[in-house]
Amino acid sequence: MNRRGRWRPVAARAASLLLRYPDEQVLAALPTLRAALDGLPPAVAGPLRRVAAHRSGLDHGPLATEYVRLFDFRRRCCLHLTYYTCGDTRKRGAALVDFAAAYRRAGLVVVGGELPDYLPAVLDLAAADDGGWRLLRGNRVGLDLLAEALGAEGSVYRHAIEA
Repeated sequence: MNRRGRWRPVAARAASLLLRYPDEQVLAALPTLRAALDGLPPAVAGPLRRVAAHRSGLDHGPLATEYVRLFDFRRRCCLHLTYYTCGDTRKRGAALVDFAAAYRRAGLVVVGGELPDYLPAVLDLAAADDGGWRLLRGNRVGLDLLAEALGAEGSVYRHAIEA
């Protein structure tokens, strides 16, 4: 990776953490995450800082309620990338196989029982391997739709997608 791209794994990992369910482990990582943002370009760090500040400014209960309301009850705010391109069709199964193969090639597994197209997991893959970046580029339409939907909801999480 060239010098300009050395910050990309940090940005991907930060976005992954900021898009995960705000459990105690994820929230405990916020101080480390905020410190890591200092090494990112301002155009990337700024949007991620907005999400980190939002998460730091609320108690766990309201954060969790907001997260579930947004990502679990709004289809258009789905964090599973193949949903945008395949919906709930047979094509989605084939797409998920492609995602799973990218993790295997990188020597990684998706943890927590999530599907391999779960955006925070794909961002973790991008932090470790270029295969994750290929998946993100290949699902740009879904990312754009997600950012648009989060913007329409007035959600701070749109900044993590845009970063």
